[in-house]
Amino acid sequence: MPIIMVTSICCFAKPCIFGNMDKRPALVVVDDDKIYHFLITQLLDSAPNLPSDVDVHKFFSGKESLEFFSSSGETYDKIVMLLDLNMPVLTGFDVLNALMNKKELKSVLSVYIVTSSVNKADRDLAHKYDLVKGFLVKPLKPKSLQEVLGDEFG
Repeated sequence: MPIIMVTSICCFAKPCIFGNMDKRPALVVVDDDKIYHFLITQLLDSAPNLPSDVDVHKFFSGKESLEFFSSSGETYDKIVMLLDLNMPVLTGFDVLNALMNKKELKSVLSVYIVTSSVNKADRDLAHKYDLVKGFLVKPLKPKSLQEVLGDEFG
């Protein structure tokens, strides 16, 4: 009896008519505070609304985050960014200004401002950016983070 070999072409191979199926979601945390990084790590480790396929990237400066977007931004189909406003060298607003120039990110990036500032002017200015989807006040409460993760990744 002859052996018949059947091969198939999977839509997960590149190129694919449904887009790049290798892309996955990412969560980007940008804050210069080491304590905040520790706390957000604890919250994310216990977050039921964070799917296991989400890549988590944490940066201590706006510059580091912009380097990430320059080198890796296009490998993700959904990026949620938790961005601090008050950082040295590049502020959160500086980061937002730089990201606004990246047209390829506009359809995949959602930014949530996470800051200890309760300044109404900061909130008003942040909402002028199309990328900004919300404004969260530190200390970040688990419920607030869960709502963001559920809305974005749920």
